[in-house]
Amino acid sequence: MTLVVVLVAATSVGCSAHGPTEGSLAVGGGSEFTLCITPHVGEDRALGATYATNEGSSDITITSVELVDATGVEVGDAFAVLDDGSDDGYSVGAPVPPDPEDDAYSVPAWERRVDAEGAVIAPGETWQVIQVVKVTSAADAGFEALRIEYTEDRSTRVAQNTTRMEVEGRGAQCE
Repeated sequence: MTLVVVLVAATSVGCSAHGPTEGSLAVGGGSEFTLCITPHVGEDRALGATYATNEGSSDITITSVELVDATGVEVGDAFAVLDDGSDDGYSVGAPVPPDPEDDAYSVPAWERRVDAEGAVIAPGETWQVIQVVKVTSAADAGFEALRIEYTEDRSTRVAQNTTRMEVEGRGAQCE
């Protein structure tokens, strides 16, 4: 009996030591909410978006960005924009690329964007991370959160926001 208990404990510790862990990347505002969007079926939109701040003392490198539990959408590229204090981020839900006639606010951010994968967030910096999403089904499109995997101090870590997206008129929160 003792051997079994020791073996289970050792296996449990070994497994948890190799998985992604939380680190110094703070994403979102900390509160959970649902974003109800107009279903622009077939259009690339900035639907997966969050602000990410490096609260640590080492550089953070983004290795991947993905949607959690996505349905009825096609996932495109992700990009990142340094928050330079100019207050010109990318509009959530805006077309990608932005139309200067309809969304002049997003144009400066679009011009400063870099690929999210490989973006380096220095200590104290805040970046807007945007996942391009195309709604393929107005009947059931949505996702639960935006997940960012990154490296910090040679370790793989994960941060996830708490913003859920659903199509207007669908789902419990958007009817």
